[in-house]
Amino acid sequence: MEYEKLHSLEVEKNILGAMIIDNNSCIQVIDEKVREEDFYYTYNKILFRTIKSIFKNNTTMDLLLLIEELKDKDLLSKVNGVSYVTDVSSSVITTANLTSYIEILREYSQKRKLLSLSNHIRTNIGKGLEELQQEVTGLIAETIEGDNNTETSEMQEEEYLYILEKRMKGEISPTKTGLTGLDSKISGFNAGDLVTIFAFSGVGKTALAAQIALNNIRNNNKVLFFSLEMPKEQVRDRLISNLTGVSFKNIRSGQLNDNELDKVIEANTYLSSNNRLLISVEDELLNITSKIQIEIMKNDIDIIFIDYINLINITGNNKEEHYKVAECTRLLKKLAIKINKPIVILAQGKQECASKITNKNLNIWEKVAVNDIAGGASIYRDSDIVIGMYRNIELDNKVVRDILANQSKIDYSSTDPDVNPECMNLLIKKSRASGKDIIAVKWKAQNYRISNWY
Repeated sequence: MEYEKLHSLEVEKNILGAMIIDNNSCIQVIDEKVREEDFYYTYNKILFRTIKSIFKNNTTMDLLLLIEELKDKDLLSKVNGVSYVTDVSSSVITTANLTSYIEILREYSQKRKLLSLSNHIRTNIGKGLEELQQEVTGLIAETIEGDNNTETSEMQEEEYLYILEKRMKGEISPTKTGLTGLDSKISGFNAGDLVTIFAFSGVGKTALAAQIALNNIRNNNKVLFFSLEMPKEQVRDRLISNLTGVSFKNIRSGQLNDNELDKVIEANTYLSSNNRLLISVEDELLNITSKIQIEIMKNDIDIIFIDYINLINITGNNKEEHYKVAECTRLLKKLAIKINKPIVILAQGKQECASKITNKNLNIWEKVAVNDIAGGASIYRDSDIVIGMYRNIELDNKVVRDILANQSKIDYSSTDPDVNPECMNLLIKKSRASGKDIIAVKWKAQNYRISNWY
């Protein structure tokens, strides 16, 4: 299919005509973020730009205002004269189908961009695979979100006012973690945030990420979860155990009674329906960034998790780990801003520092220090939010718990993880919205469940 089949003059005229004769239609078109580039004909692009400018300055629109503005800017001849503008205005019988016309306009616009993408691939097929993949990924992103290179100061002003209005109406708000103590401090994850969760092995990084993911799913958000450490089914096992209260051990072993089986099947269906949860085991950085952008386009993903960053591979990168991690965090931060979604990465604590957990001379803040993050300082530098985790994993051992209980050194009401096996501390090490702080949450190992303290 060629370009001449990927546009409709009548559709474009109906949208422009509706904007001229009806202020509500003008608001709808602007609110649905129709762009000048979505129009095929140059004279319709000019008309659209002029109508938006008039409406912005006057908060009203009519044919006379439009014609006078075109005259003042010496644009009448470029839009085929007064007769064409009048024809556009009078061609609209009803504005009832405006939404359908906008969908058709946008579909044609996207298809033209995809055709350009196809032509680019065909023209550049002789390039190296990785170079061509990177170019195609960038072009796909432009297809999703529009060509940002054509933005002007005026467009950015309009975009800011649009976002501000949405905030004031409560239509745009940070993505909540579902852990109220944490949300009250950091206000949730903002669009474009790179968030790091780090801890030593066995503390519960994946459990925290999975809990936040599940809380988002319950809040009707869609989640893309990259699991580089464990297979898809194991992530699903944990989420289903958390959802149902059925023991993770029973799910993993398949030792389920009829009631438990029904709960597991129902939870599995819930996670799958409407693409609420997508799990990927892709570990190549280029493929991860490509998949994120494609899944946002296909399934309107709201938040992304990567478990964990130290396991990401970069083809052809043979440098030391901290160089590799620095490249990952740099690109993931840029991507978070580009897609306007929060990306949550998990990071491992350095193995050589793990002994600090059992050092009774250190406080919790010292036991979990940002210098302990494996991979170097880039994770802290590039992240907007950094959350450390502390839990006394020695208390996972029943023998140890029993000994301490006999010595009256176990207190299940305490917010100190060193005396409460069911307590976990989240340490806000960095947040642009708050200061540093420690939040206590409840930990239920049987179901990998993390919940509010109160």
